[in-house]
Amino acid sequence: MAPTVALVFSSEYATALSSLPVHPNRDCMTFSLLQHTGILSHLHVIAPDVASQSDLERFHTAGYVVALQRETSSTAAVMLEYGLVDDAYTFPGLFAYCTFVAGASLTAAKLLVSETVDISINWGGGRHHAKKDHASGFCYVNDVVLAVDYLLQHVPSSKVLVIDIDVHHGDGVEEAFYFSSQVFTLSFHKLARGFFPGTGSAASIGRGAGRHRNLNVPLDDGITDDQFLEVFELVVQAVADAFEPSHVVMTCGVDTLSTYVAGLVCSSIRMYEHVSRDPLGTFNLTATGLCWCLEVVKEMELPLLVLGGGGYNEADAARCFAALTATTVDQPLPQDVPDHDYFPK
Repeated sequence: MAPTVALVFSSEYATALSSLPVHPNRDCMTFSLLQHTGILSHLHVIAPDVASQSDLERFHTAGYVVALQRETSSTAAVMLEYGLVDDAYTFPGLFAYCTFVAGASLTAAKLLVSETVDISINWGGGRHHAKKDHASGFCYVNDVVLAVDYLLQHVPSSKVLVIDIDVHHGDGVEEAFYFSSQVFTLSFHKLARGFFPGTGSAASIGRGAGRHRNLNVPLDDGITDDQFLEVFELVVQAVADAFEPSHVVMTCGVDTLSTYVAGLVCSSIRMYEHVSRDPLGTFNLTATGLCWCLEVVKEMELPLLVLGGGGYNEADAARCFAALTATTVDQPLPQDVPDHDYFPK
């Protein structure tokens, strides 16, 4: 029996997401693909709640939230203090963007708590670099931390496994739960001198009550689908057996993509691959490989929250998110990418 799946999205949310300069069209492209492939008919589309200031302050400091509210009107010194510079610069509509992204992941978590669905998805989420009082790496509000916190608050004796397959280490999430025994943070990423964010060593295992509740799996450039899946399946199964989570949160950043496919392929998922490399990634994964990883997690048959993350070639990221969504509902994609609003891209 296929799981019950909800995608958190709305036209208002799309407008907020489109204000993020680094990938303004990605989420609308994903939704358009899901509409025209027929995948939307197999899931529920739920409009997100908008996070309140108090929701954001469950993790972020009050001063940082105020700086987000001020958007471009803060002084240069304040922006520098809170990391609102460089790859996390301010822009008009920033605070609405933050409240929608956080609200969407909280809505997704609420759906799991209410047992309305088995899997909930927020492709606009997965902003795993944001710290309590510091923006970083295109991440302004840590919706991952807020969603996990919601699960811990509202499900007695819950234990949450956070799995991150973005090419960049989820430093903000690791830092938030480094001392927690209720959250296991597991990250598969690149670790190299000069590669952002420069954290994620295998030596970082958690501290205090959180000792042995953090596991980093640094991987080399050029890793392929088969290699990644072999490591992923072995590690995830071992962690799940030892930790016995009640819920899983999976950050599916798709900046791992280098979707060059040699020869003719016929898999319906592979028709959604494209000959390119994510501009910020150095792995050699395809949509097929990421879907395999999601299948491994689905087989746990635990309440699952699926989030986005990196993915800076908008068209490739949208195709991959569409393939991952199809995987959640056990549906094949059509053999050819259909004509849709963003087809020329």
